[in-house]
Amino acid sequence: MTSVFVIGGVAVDIIGVSNDLERIDMSTPHGHFLCLNYGSKTRLKDMILTYGGSAMNVAVTLKCMGTKTTLMSAVGDDPFAGFLKEKLRQFSISPKYVLKKPGNTSLSIVLLQSGEKSLLVHHGAVDHLGPKDVPADIEKAGAVVMTSMVSAKNQKLFEHVTKITHKKNIPLIFAPSMTLLQCMGNPKKLLEYDFFMSIMNNEEAQCITGKRTIKSMLKALPGEVAVITKGPEGAYARQGKKMYHCSNLDVIRHNTTGAGDTFCAGFVHTYLKTKDVKESLRMGSVVAAMKLSSTHPEVTCFPPEVSKFLKKYEKKLTLTQL
Repeated sequence: MTSVFVIGGVAVDIIGVSNDLERIDMSTPHGHFLCLNYGSKTRLKDMILTYGGSAMNVAVTLKCMGTKTTLMSAVGDDPFAGFLKEKLRQFSISPKYVLKKPGNTSLSIVLLQSGEKSLLVHHGAVDHLGPKDVPADIEKAGAVVMTSMVSAKNQKLFEHVTKITHKKNIPLIFAPSMTLLQCMGNPKKLLEYDFFMSIMNNEEAQCITGKRTIKSMLKALPGEVAVITKGPEGAYARQGKKMYHCSNLDVIRHNTTGAGDTFCAGFVHTYLKTKDVKESLRMGSVVAAMKLSSTHPEVTCFPPEVSKFLKKYEKKLTLTQL
């Protein structure tokens, strides 16, 4: 099994579950809004403390599925740092390259209602990660997954990692976020990079490519493999010139937090193991559905649990070539 080096943010997620938040649906491209009244208290049904951050979500899912995983990130000098490192140890992921940096550990306050989320995010210490922090061990990796980071130092780190992976012929898997893309002056510049694989949602793919249709975006995205998720519509992938679609599993959505990261890890784990993009689409969709349908925030995608879930739902998954 290929070893994977994951780079990006780790965070503490404080999830507030509420039925009292007012949601307003507006017929604009901006979608839905949650409303909190000033000068009043909004009651929470539950409050959950857990781990988060794209890199940590990806690393934990990869490790649970059986991939040898190394994580590089940063935490601050506060109690949350110890909480996250202990979580990593529980999943047998070494915190060796989770470095102490100035500022607080990254924190997300997640407002959760009817399975949908809105986030308040503080990036904190991870913004201080730069190119000098990249260890020599990265050259031993079988693949590198670069998740979203947004600061100027982070972008220099990104440039440094792309040079290493190109020089050493290490597959580089790029999984951005809209926050990262909005911080870049020209997101279309990413089309020039030598990614082996790019995994993103529909909005991110539109931002990078300037295209609007799935086929045109898949063609435009760099890499031997390109993947686009599109919510209830399912997921799409291109391998070389061939394109595929996997339907979405219609499960009850209890919590969308981290589902995209879980899909990414499920796809990457399966592709590195099988080189089969269709099976990778299927497995990514399955573990994402496991995350969405779980009432527990920490979904551990161990093979027996994945097999059980797949057996229950596999007849509802359809794979087609575009």
